[in-house]
Amino acid sequence: MSRQYNKSQDSVPRGPGAGRPEDQDSSPGRVQDEDRIRCRAYEISQARHGAPGDPVADWTQAERELRAGSDARRAMR
Repeated sequence: MSRQYNKSQDSVPRGPGAGRPEDQDSSPGRVQDEDRIRCRAYEISQARHGAPGDPVADWTQAERELRAGSDARRAMR
């Protein structure tokens, strides 16, 4: 049996916080931040060496780590 194409599934927001108005900002800085978070979240998941985990927890941990690093750099100025 073939799966039918459902256009509404393509417009469903995905990922932590997806669909919130503040997440619709596509400015270059925002996109770079999301890319850095995505990469760090991937590194966190890979550090488990295949053990199950929570992708949302990985994402929020990556956000916290990157925000802490950014705050520390700002304090040094």
